Amino acid sequence: MRKIHLYTGLAILAFVVMYFVSGYVLIHRDWFPSPRQKTITRTESLSSTGSREPSAYSSYLRQAFDLTGKPNQGRLADGSWQFNYSRPGTLYEAVVTPAEDRVLITTRKENTVETMISFHRLHGYGGGKLYNVWAFLYDLASFSLIVFAFTGVYLWYKLTKRRLLGWILLGVSYGYAAVTILYLIYAP
Repeated sequence: MRKIHLYTGLAILAFVVMYFVSGYVLIHRDWFPSPRQKTITRTESLSSTGSREPSAYSSYLRQAFDLTGKPNQGRLADGSWQFNYSRPGTLYEAVVTPAEDRVLITTRKENTVETMISFHRLHGYGGGKLYNVWAFLYDLASFSLIVFAFTGVYLWYKLTKRRLLGWILLGVSYGYAAVTILYLIYAP
């Protein structure tokens, strides 16, 4: 049982470090060399999907043209459908023409810096099996940090006799966090 805890802890630590490193790259993007992204565009014929619903088009495009990642869709001003599929390292954009007979597929291969930022911004589920596993491990790492904080406060409370300074510092740190969150939510 100890080995399971050790391996679980190391896996969670790896994701915490990954989140820290990717956040550092996000904050200091200009410190890292950023070569241009590779973009490939192709036009494909589009056969009928049977349904004109966006979800049917999205599923059809994923399967027919091997577009992986988390889907997102929208309607353009000219009546075209735009479907985006994103995953760290690769972005796909598929635009179905208003006549619904062709699809323009643009593939963008991200450089290392953009890939790290994509890892940091990864959220939600629905981008395929590997994407969902990665998102789950991020959630698990975040949950573990929250449990670690609460158990640390509990242990401090149980093991310390004089608590006034600790309560003051804990209150200041929670107050600072609350003010920062409120500022980020309501700042112009």
